[in-house]
Amino acid sequence: MLDLTRPVDVPGFPQARVYRDHQQERTYYVVPWTAAVAIDPAGRPECRLLLFVKQQDGVPVATGGQLSLTTTLSVTDEDVARIKQAIEVSLTPRPSPGEAPPPPVVVQLSSPEWASGRVTVNLVPGFLVTGQPSLNGQNRCALMASLTTDQARALQERWHRGLPDARIVYDMAARVAASHAASGALRQESVSIGARDVTGTSAAFDIDVVATFAQTQPIAIESPFRVRDLERLVTEISL
Repeated sequence: MLDLTRPVDVPGFPQARVYRDHQQERTYYVVPWTAAVAIDPAGRPECRLLLFVKQQDGVPVATGGQLSLTTTLSVTDEDVARIKQAIEVSLTPRPSPGEAPPPPVVVQLSSPEWASGRVTVNLVPGFLVTGQPSLNGQNRCALMASLTTDQARALQERWHRGLPDARIVYDMAARVAASHAASGALRQESVSIGARDVTGTSAAFDIDVVATFAQTQPIAIESPFRVRDLERLVTEISL
C-alpha cells in the first residue's frame, strides 16, 4: 500500500508526487497533483457552453443555457515513463573503475487506490458544478448544468475574459498504509529454596510490536481552470 511517510523526491515533475510502498522496496505510487479539463482524441478540450441569447441594442444578452465539461486527474503516460526512468537511474549504482556496469534497477509504478472522490468546478463566484470521478484511470468526471439567466450572463461575461478565477478541485480519499508500534518489557523470576541455601534466577525481555493496516487519507488537489481558445467553445442561439 501507499506509504505517505515515505515520499520520494523526483525533481522536474511538479504535476505529480511519488511515494514508496509500505513493504515492496521496488514499488512506487504516482499521485497526480494537477487537475485539468480533458482533451478529446482530436486534441480539443471537452468543454462546451451553449447560450440562448436575445439581442438588446445590437448586443447578444444571455437568457439561459447549458454547460458541459469533463475533468481529469492523471499523469500522462509520457510523464509516468520519465518518472520511472528517473527513479531507476537514481537507484542504479555507479560502476566502479575497471568493473562491469551493475545491472540496472527496475521499479514498478502504480496509481493510488482511490476509495472515494468528489469534483467541484467553480467557474464564476456563486456558481459551482460538482460530480463524482471515475476513481480509476484518468479519474474522469463528466459535468453538466442548466443555466439560469443570471448564471448564463455571469458565464458569458467571464468566458470572454478567459475565466480568470475559475478553479478545479478534486477532493479525494486514498487507501494508504498506517503503522502503529507498541513496546513493553517482561520480567520473569524464579526462586529455589533448598535445605541450606536459597538461589534465584531472573530474566528480562523487551517486546516491540509493529502492526500495519489500511486507512483512508484525504487528498485535495486544486488547479486553475486553463483552457485555450475558450471563444471557440461557445455556441450562441438567438431566440
